[in-house]
Amino acid sequence: MGNWRVAIVPVLGCVLAAAWASQAAELSEPPLASATTGASSGPSQDKQSLSVDRFSREAVIALYQTVYLPGELIPMGWTGNSSSCTAGTNSVLYHQATVDRINYYRAMAGVPGNITFDDTLNAQCQEAALMMSAEDTLSHSPNPSFACYTDDGDTAAGKSNLTLGEAGPEAIDIYMEDFGLGNKAAGHRRWILYPRQTVMGSGNVPANGSNKAANALWVIGGGPASGVSQPAAWPNDGFFPKPLIVGRWSYSHPGADFSAATVTFAVNGVEQDVIPFTPQNGFGDNTIVWDPVVAQGSPGPDVVFQVTIDNFKVGEEVMSKSYEVIAIDVIDVGEGEGEGEGEDLSNLQVEVTDLSTSLPIENATVSLSPEEAPAQTENDEGIYTFSGLPLGTYTVTASAVGYKTTSGVIQLDEAEEGLALELPRSAGEGEGEGEGEGEGEGEGEGEGEGEGEGEGEVEVEGEGEGEGEGEPVTLEEAAEMLDAAFDDADANGDGVLSFSEARTEVAGLTQAQFNAMDTNNSDTLTEAELRRVIGEDSGCAGTKSGPLSWPRDLGEWLLGVLGVATFALWSRFMSPES
Repeated sequence: MGNWRVAIVPVLGCVLAAAWASQAAELSEPPLASATTGASSGPSQDKQSLSVDRFSREAVIALYQTVYLPGELIPMGWTGNSSSCTAGTNSVLYHQATVDRINYYRAMAGVPGNITFDDTLNAQCQEAALMMSAEDTLSHSPNPSFACYTDDGDTAAGKSNLTLGEAGPEAIDIYMEDFGLGNKAAGHRRWILYPRQTVMGSGNVPANGSNKAANALWVIGGGPASGVSQPAAWPNDGFFPKPLIVGRWSYSHPGADFSAATVTFAVNGVEQDVIPFTPQNGFGDNTIVWDPVVAQGSPGPDVVFQVTIDNFKVGEEVMSKSYEVIAIDVIDVGEGEGEGEGEDLSNLQVEVTDLSTSLPIENATVSLSPEEAPAQTENDEGIYTFSGLPLGTYTVTASAVGYKTTSGVIQLDEAEEGLALELPRSAGEGEGEGEGEGEGEGEGEGEGEGEGEGEGEVEVEGEGEGEGEGEPVTLEEAAEMLDAAFDDADANGDGVLSFSEARTEVAGLTQAQFNAMDTNNSDTLTEAELRRVIGEDSGCAGTKSGPLSWPRDLGEWLLGVLGVATFALWSRFMSPES
């Protein structure tokens, strides 16, 4: 079976974490530069730099296939041992694959792809990686009680990107994605794309026994600085590989002040919401970061994202920046952009289960949009197979008697793909009202406007209450409604809301809105995530980015309290004595 995605997968595979097979990677917060750190001062290094014409489709595809993909196949060659706290080394080829992955990303972003690894930094990072793996904890300032602690490992931890669960080239992917609430500054990515950096170090430990894989990537200082100073966007302007589209976007500009900046974001010409984050300095160049609410694009080879950043300052100059990111297919691309003879196909298996019991639903109706295959029905194991589908984005819809119709979106880019849909039961038992027909397992069957009665569950079809997509709601409205009805919406009582549970409560909720609120990329919503959206916790949401409003709101609240206290005190002194 191929890669299963639960409930609904964001378009273009925006969340790379959903594809991890054995264990989810963990990220610490990025290492923060002090006033005296960063790329070391010194003469610019003259290295042969990897570069690409990112406005050439053919060049971008070629770079992905010749530089990015080969790094997936290189073994680590670790010579260490966790039990004896032996840090060991990695093979030369593995280090080369890791630095190639770094330079690939830098070349795509338009900054010099000239990073080299220093053997001394590699050795220190190796000790840091072993410490993180052995302790099963990430820290930029580990104390001596850490398993396999060394002073060199401690030093490297303070100057490195750190991750658990991935190593080598895959760890670089994780840093570039920079997911999680603690990484709203996208600091790991900013260090990798910092134009002035020329030397880094890397240490890697594989998963062994109960220990997770780990990477430490030295990114602060370490070698002579380049004289290059230039902006960098991620995803980059020009053509961009679809498999690398991320859920967190950023734009860096040396010395820029983004405190009053706004971001306008559109997909194929249609403006979309974004979740902006307060700009944070201290990680490479100054940067503005936002999470887009990516809407579904039409199936096809390209999706075009338009970005405009307004009202940022460099010195006294107020500036604006607009660019386009064209997401393209980069794997198995043939003539005619993958269409016609030799077109790649995918087999899709859809698992349909009861939301409350997780048991398979027999004889459901499962259909695709666009209609590339006839609807599937009879199956006593809840598995419905569609064979020979062209690669692309599909909406999968499942319905069954006694259940609410549920849809999911999946991007087919593998030969074998899977999607799981959980169907909630229809509201009400024994009697249903609506304009349509009601059916029951017991006596009677009614059609038309009125009621259908029976002894079992009833399916009501048509324009009756609770049917249809529901009225459109804003992100904030959806969050408020789900927060107010959280316990009722949590049908299985697991303390989180799946998309189908949330959609049952808020009929107009879209997958894009659900993804925007799901800040930890878990495919579920917590109460804390909902309250961040409605402003009762840290974070913010909206269609334009800019400074967070909580400091202003707190100030107004304090002024209000002070005003009331002052008035009360004044009234006491001014009132006549009794």
